Amino acid sequence: MEGYVNANYLDMSLPYAAGSIYSTVEDLYLWDQALYTDKLLNKKNKALMFTPFLSNYAYGWRVTDIELNDPTNKIKALGHGGVINGFKALITRLTQDRHMIVQLNNTGGAALNEMRNAITKILYGETFDPPKKSIVNVLYDTMTEKDISAAISLYHHLKESKPNEYIFGERQLNTFGYQLLELNKIAEAIEIMKLNTLEHPESSNAFDSLGEVYLANNQKTLSLKSYKKSLQLDPNNTNAVEIIKKLESEQSD
Repeated sequence: MEGYVNANYLDMSLPYAAGSIYSTVEDLYLWDQALYTDKLLNKKNKALMFTPFLSNYAYGWRVTDIELNDPTNKIKALGHGGVINGFKALITRLTQDRHMIVQLNNTGGAALNEMRNAITKILYGETFDPPKKSIVNVLYDTMTEKDISAAISLYHHLKESKPNEYIFGERQLNTFGYQLLELNKIAEAIEIMKLNTLEHPESSNAFDSLGEVYLANNQKTLSLKSYKKSLQLDPNNTNAVEIIKKLESEQSD
């Protein structure tokens, strides 16, 4: 879920668990290097920790491949990102060569995945394209100055006119929708999540998120429909299974 708005727009009164965590790039590097030993975890537990068991997700790590300039040349990456009210972080471990990329950001709008991919290419001596800008801050500013319809119109305009300047991906819209939900802008969040399903009709996650914001607005019939679509696209979506069961049970009562 990538997509963030400026910290000035958001309230830091509820930082949740991340509010009690403090670290530095140097400390995270030491932690990374310790994972190559048995000081923190033994071999059995490390294998368990880093082996995907749900799509490409392991215990707290996404296990993916980063493509280099030759699409057949891929680097295995263990990583995870996080966001909280204007702050972003992304940690990536390239274990085959013991590289680690730590990105800690406090502007809220940096395209960390794009930057990570460029850094990876630099590490392997390849050419890279400058990271694109996030579309989210532009959409938020337009929504604030005008309305959500104007923001969505701008999204379509920029996607057509400046496709190489901004990131228009699913994660951008998905996280933007959740941030609007956090700001109690539920109607706007619904419109962004609807846009995401239209732009990415193959994404189970997009429909799952739309179902969640519908549910937050007590639109249970539409929520159920979205969750069923999410489950159709990904039969392993256990979250959708549980919520569908609960909603159908409420309908039968």
